[in-house]
Amino acid sequence: MAHLTPPTVSQPSAALVQTSELEQTLEQLIAAHAGLGKTLELHVKAMSAMNLDGMEQLAIVCQQQRHQLVLLEARRAQQMQLLTRQLKLPAKATLRELAEAIPHRCTPLLALRERMAVAAQSVHVSGVVASRVSGAVVGHLNTALRMLSVAVKQGGTYTRNGQSPSPGRLGLVEAVG
Repeated sequence: MAHLTPPTVSQPSAALVQTSELEQTLEQLIAAHAGLGKTLELHVKAMSAMNLDGMEQLAIVCQQQRHQLVLLEARRAQQMQLLTRQLKLPAKATLRELAEAIPHRCTPLLALRERMAVAAQSVHVSGVVASRVSGAVVGHLNTALRMLSVAVKQGGTYTRNGQSPSPGRLGLVEAVG
């Protein structure tokens, strides 16, 4: 990686401050991902138990945590942009490139990058499980609503499939009405 100009006296101290702020933001992102992963797991348990109040409350918490993640990600992107300008790196520099440009903070930044990847992957897996369970819950609710609508349309007894038992062949008097 080629640097265009050597850093001036003011750049290292400013870069150090910006780097520590970036590290703090990455730590917050990792914690937010871990919290979202735990909330998604609790949401799956609430869906499996058909706990409607729990599902509703946890869905609200998940949305709040996702919003917090969006805000933290925007802050991280802004801090990355400031650092890349300060260090005269390409505009679309990655965290790895940034870490290599700051040798004394390279190891901690790369460690945070790895932890972030692991946290994001765990949220992804929890999200996939939650979406599959929610699909099953919606399927069960759809079946129940279908059976209810059939019951409202026709009075009488019903089979397990939600259909009313009808005779195999109607007689002449029954067909006419």
